[in-house]
Amino acid sequence: MTTHILPRPKGYPEDKPRIYQTTNPILEPKKDCLLSVATLERAIVTMESKKALALLSVPETRTWWQCPYQATTRLGELQGAREPSRADSPGIWICGSYAHSGIPLLEGCVVSARNVVEQGILKSEGVQWVHKP
Repeated sequence: MTTHILPRPKGYPEDKPRIYQTTNPILEPKKDCLLSVATLERAIVTMESKKALALLSVPETRTWWQCPYQATTRLGELQGAREPSRADSPGIWICGSYAHSGIPLLEGCVVSARNVVEQGILKSEGVQWVHKP
């Protein structure tokens, strides 16, 4: 649970109550004190989703202390441009926070996008970075 004390807007009367924003409340706030409620869905990793993820991103190396986004990964078998010799290849590249191991966050989005560019698109086009980012 986290509660933020929101700053008073300019000109807001000092005698009026403060406004608080609570995330994941342990105790429900009193109904007569609520201005609004926003409910957000959270990604849940299941065994089925982990199997599907392994088709998009495969961990290569990871030490016990590293987060998933710090591990070296390679593109999974569903990734790739259509090869003329393989009519069954998917012909698409997939990147984003859900195309990398770990909790779907920005880090996974960046790593998966870099993998698609470096290991996929540039390699399939026979192009190399002039200045590696």
